[in-house]
Amino acid sequence: ISLNTQACDSENWYLLKDSTDPGNMLDFLRKELKSSEDKGEKVYIISHYPNNSCLDKFGKIQDALHDRFSETIRGIFVGHSHGDGIS
Repeated sequence: ISLNTQACDSENWYLLKDSTDPGNMLDFLRKELKSSEDKGEKVYIISHYPNNSCLDKFGKIQDALHDRFSETIRGIFVGHSHGDGIS
């Protein structure tokens, strides 16, 4: 599942309008994860920014989705972290 987490960047001024779920991306993620869970599928998530680089509300909701669907998510890969890490 590919997410445009550029939308959650604190320098994205469009977030002043919708800081919780710009473009309904988190709703999309929830639906995809639920569908995959129902089918017994496993998924990988790719994105630009890690959760801890996103605005507070967005990051917390995304963390909650990761926790909820931890059995479905096999890996999360981000490109903007400037370092290696495992979570």
